[in-house]
Amino acid sequence: MENKKKILICLTKFPWPLIDGTRKRIFNNVILGFKDNYDLNFLIVTYEKIDKENEFLKENKGNIVLFNFPILKFYLNAFLSLFSFEPLQENFFYFKEVQKWLDKNKENYDLIYIHTIRLSKYFIKYNEDIRKKVFLDFNDAISMNYKEGRNFSSLFWKIVYFVEWKRLLKWERECLKYFFNFSVVSQIDKNWIIDDINLNKKNFYVISYGVDEKIFNYNWKPQGKDLVYLANLYYPPNLDGILFFIKNIWPYILEKYPGLKLKIIGGGKELLKVAFKNIEFLGFIENPYELISNSLIFINPVRYGAGVQTKLLEVLAIGIPTISQKKFFEAIEIFDYPFQIDNIEDKDLWLTQIDKILNDVNLNFSENLLIFKKIIKEKFNDSKIKEQYKRCFENILNF
Repeated sequence: MENKKKILICLTKFPWPLIDGTRKRIFNNVILGFKDNYDLNFLIVTYEKIDKENEFLKENKGNIVLFNFPILKFYLNAFLSLFSFEPLQENFFYFKEVQKWLDKNKENYDLIYIHTIRLSKYFIKYNEDIRKKVFLDFNDAISMNYKEGRNFSSLFWKIVYFVEWKRLLKWERECLKYFFNFSVVSQIDKNWIIDDINLNKKNFYVISYGVDEKIFNYNWKPQGKDLVYLANLYYPPNLDGILFFIKNIWPYILEKYPGLKLKIIGGGKELLKVAFKNIEFLGFIENPYELISNSLIFINPVRYGAGVQTKLLEVLAIGIPTISQKKFFEAIEIFDYPFQIDNIEDKDLWLTQIDKILNDVNLNFSENLLIFKKIIKEKFNDSKIKEQYKRCFENILNF
């Protein structure tokens, strides 16, 4: 019996539980897509606590090499990199112990999948034969995210982002010189990273997030007048967006429609140190899709960020009318969604879209939303995304 080819999956967080879009991407599209035909091994460099990940660790016992350092060691790395020209977060995850292990074991794998540039420093120094086996998944253009984040952050983070986004962009483009196989979640992110760089004889794929097939079984059937928001609030753009909405948009909506309620789903509810009328903070819910499908409107008040938003794909797959910034629809190549907003901070635009939905008592637009549900199913279902990864990986494995 032929031995399976070995893939090393390099991560900065545990891929389980599926509490955010990034973990869903890694687990559903990469791990589940390859676990049956390949020998998967994991290199995880993280400060995350291990206890809640036991289910995943037990199922994969023997295949995980874990470097679990105290958070203070990561911060020390970042501080020391202030005096270099490299990105802070690139050095944030860099440890000599990990490098030493890779130096000894790198030859044992037929393909090395790296999730985001945060672990790329470990591999840049290797010879071309090793670098050609690397598949670098940018996920999104972190530099673009940080550049935009300067406008929405505290003074401390404005300074960090101001320094960091330029370093990150330079590093992203350096990676293009050293490695040969890449992916990113949207064409917008790809264009930002490559600019006018010549990628002759190199592969740079656009592979978006996937949507779990089960989500397409849910259909929008509003049971009341609830607005709903789903997000991991530990991710700064999500927290920033909902806080801005609660403080600056929601009061005007309630003034016009006092019977509306807002339900917020997602981990990190302790970060929402605000109280306001008609808002319910539900925290993390393992299966939020029934509640979403029974709500009237999905709101996505995120003001900045790069890449593709998993929550947007999921709610479009359900068919619920969704109010979100125009650029996030464009990232998934939807340019004519009826409830998109150019300026997410404009309360009048929010009111216009809510008026449009509430005043159409016969829900005449619902048929139109089914068109977008169909687009998501055709382009972004998990099976489609797994197949895209499969083709990319096989190009390396069969080289």
